[in-house]
Amino acid sequence: MMAFILNPFERTSEQKQLLIGLVTLLLGAVLGYAFNARFDGVFDLHFTQKVSYAEPLFDLLITCGICAVLLFGLGKFINSKTRLVDVLYPTLWAKAPFVLITFFNIRQASYLTGNQILEAFQNGGNYEPSAASLALLLAEAVVMLSALIISVIWLFNGFKVATNSKGIRNNIYFILVLLLAEILSKYFISVIH
Repeated sequence: MMAFILNPFERTSEQKQLLIGLVTLLLGAVLGYAFNARFDGVFDLHFTQKVSYAEPLFDLLITCGICAVLLFGLGKFINSKTRLVDVLYPTLWAKAPFVLITFFNIRQASYLTGNQILEAFQNGGNYEPSAASLALLLAEAVVMLSALIISVIWLFNGFKVATNSKGIRNNIYFILVLLLAEILSKYFISVIH
């Protein structure tokens, strides 16, 4: 069971992978709008005061698109038989854990807490959170770290299945491509927005 959770791509049909990827995009767009979330990087999620209805979908399309194209290019370098869809689906799936994090901003809870901490830090004061705020921060930190780990594992395992990638050198290329995807997606979202 754990093997399936960590690498669902070997045993999941392409149709199901596509369906889950599309649901992730749509759910991310809806929840991002509902909870004022921006997916402004491959591994980023930030809450803002207000987002337009199109911003979360736009963020997801940019980040997933850049990541998929770069991984596809690396995949072609490693194995000429690599198909774009085989790296696209894990890229879409990898956003699912971040989509679930949007619930932490119900009634702007995460955004307001973050702003209180930032203001206290900028003013040189101490931030003394309430028990509820502290619990929210700790839970969000644990879930964010878990989301990051799961996202990277899904991307890595999906890429390995798509390209038949083996060896440390290819793993290093993979890491470098993810870092480049993070940088480029942040850049393009900031420039276009």
